[in-house]
Amino acid sequence: MISEKLKKQIRDALESKFFKKIEITAISSLLGGCINECYKLKTNAGFFFVKINNACLFPSMFESEAKGLKLLKSTGTIRIPEVVFGKNGENNFLILEFKEERLNKQIEFARDKRTIDPNTVKQFSNLFKRLNELFPEEQPSLLHGDLWSGNYLASPEGDVCLIDPAVYYGFREMDIAMTRLFGGFSP
Repeated sequence: MISEKLKKQIRDALESKFFKKIEITAISSLLGGCINECYKLKTNAGFFFVKINNACLFPSMFESEAKGLKLLKSTGTIRIPEVVFGKNGENNFLILEFKEERLNKQIEFARDKRTIDPNTVKQFSNLFKRLNELFPEEQPSLLHGDLWSGNYLASPEGDVCLIDPAVYYGFREMDIAMTRLFGGFSP
C-alpha cells in the first residue's frame, strides 16, 4: 500500500499539475508488471493511474516514460494522457489519467476526426456503462500469470502440474483469458 508520506507527495504533485486542491478518496491496487506497484486513485478531480517503483533500482525509468509520452503528445496525432512524474528519496512515481477515461477520450478523439463510425462510438458508450458490472470492485486473486498449454505437465500419476509462472494478483478471469490466447488446452 502507499505510505502516508508518498500519498502526500502524489497529492502535492497532482495539485501542482492541475492547480487545484486534490483529495484522494480511495486507492485500489492494480496490475503493473513485476517491477512496479500500480494503483487506481479516486480523487475529487477524477481517477488516476499511479505506478511506483524503487528509485535506486530504476532511477530514470519513469522519467524516460514521461518524456516519451510528452514527445508522443507533441505530435498531435493521438491523445496522450496528462503525465506527472515525481520522486522522493526511495521511490519514483508516474501518474496518468486512468485508463477508462483515456479510452473514452480516444474514442471522442477518433469520433471528432471521423476515423470511427457512429455505431462504433455507440458500442463503446454501451460498454463503458457496463464496466463496473463487467469488472466489479473485488479483491485481486492470486494468478499463475502465464497459464497456457506450454506451461503445464502431467505427473507420472496423471496429475496436472503447473510450471513457469509469472505470478501476480489481478482479475481472476485473466488466467482463463491467457489459456484462450494460444488456443486453449487439448482434451
